[in-house]
Amino acid sequence: MEQSPKKRLISALQGKTVDRIPCLSVTQTGTVELIDRTGSVWPATHSDPKKMAALAFARHEIAGLEAVRYPYCLTCINISS
Repeated sequence: MEQSPKKRLISALQGKTVDRIPCLSVTQTGTVELIDRTGSVWPATHSDPKKMAALAFARHEIAGLEAVRYPYCLTCINISS
């Protein structure tokens, strides 16, 4: 029986049996193709929650990845004084 993406990911994280290995990216997935298909262009998407959500969900809805996260990381901001 095929597992749902959520069940598959949680089962894999818990070390349980899965129907197939889940695919996800814990880093950036704002690819040119997903940006083009969602109309979520940089830098506008970075400050627009609806565009950011569209780009985040595209990784599941279009690319088929099991996990969704916001597409832009804020941990690498370069602040010059």
